[in-house]
Amino acid sequence: MPTRGHDLLLVGLLTGLAGCSSVRIPYQDAKTGQGDPWSALERSFEPPEVTTPPKAPKRAKSTRYKNLDRAMEASVGGAVFANFDTVLRFDSDLLGVGLPIDFEKNLGFDDKTTVFRWDLKYRLGNRHRLEFSNFAITRRANKRLDKEITIGDKTYAINLDISAALTTDIYKGSYRYLFAMGDSWDVSASIGLHTFGLGFALSEDGTTNNSSTEHFTLPLPVLGLGANYAILDNLRFTAVAELFGIKIQNFSGYLIDARLNLDWDIWDHVGAGLGWNGFLMDVEVEDKILGGDLLRGSFVYKYQGVLLYLRIFF
Repeated sequence: MPTRGHDLLLVGLLTGLAGCSSVRIPYQDAKTGQGDPWSALERSFEPPEVTTPPKAPKRAKSTRYKNLDRAMEASVGGAVFANFDTVLRFDSDLLGVGLPIDFEKNLGFDDKTTVFRWDLKYRLGNRHRLEFSNFAITRRANKRLDKEITIGDKTYAINLDISAALTTDIYKGSYRYLFAMGDSWDVSASIGLHTFGLGFALSEDGTTNNSSTEHFTLPLPVLGLGANYAILDNLRFTAVAELFGIKIQNFSGYLIDARLNLDWDIWDHVGAGLGWNGFLMDVEVEDKILGGDLLRGSFVYKYQGVLLYLRIFF
């Protein structure tokens, strides 16, 4: 039978267990060992984590049509010029005002001809271009005159058989700046130089005594406006107009040169083109001839025609 001493022992044991239940055991994460001093010590010897810097955002891909920004483009082809209108007049202090000479009507020049032409374009940067071109026009005529013609101090009578030639050699170079542009279009301004060489010769058939020859070269600075429009990835429309006007000392005149082109990219680096070119030049030049007589020449030269050409581009 339990005694009082046994009761006291039991009470003491229960009290001790109750006291142990109030002791707090430090929390330790089973995965990271957080709160464990040994785990913290091990982590102090680990190398520091390397933080990878965020990548720079990728530059957005340009949506501009590639046929508007060729690095280089060259074209060669023929120009079928038609509707020539060429009028020349010589005045002098000695002979007075001369009669205008219409090359097509009075001298028998054909108003159609085909010539070789080349063009080169080079892209300097996003908005900068260089452009060059050259073509030469040679026209000849044989006719029996139906009116009297005076050139300088020489006169050619009615019913006289004559031979005549007119040569035109044009070199053009310009710098172009694109001042407005979009994904499928751009608008530009240009400044350049037209070197215009003109030669004219007329002679009486069967004789070397009665002949006239004139030749001059005019370096003409020009200003221009242009526009490109990409209809498709491989089809582009171009419009260009160049203007010039000046009056200095013994020379005055103006020039207008306009072109419309449709360029087709057939393969990766080869294409073709179809265009129209209209040209007008009206100049007056004064010069002294033998004897000190002041000769004034007035010259109007205009044409328009169709351009057909092959293109190479990169």
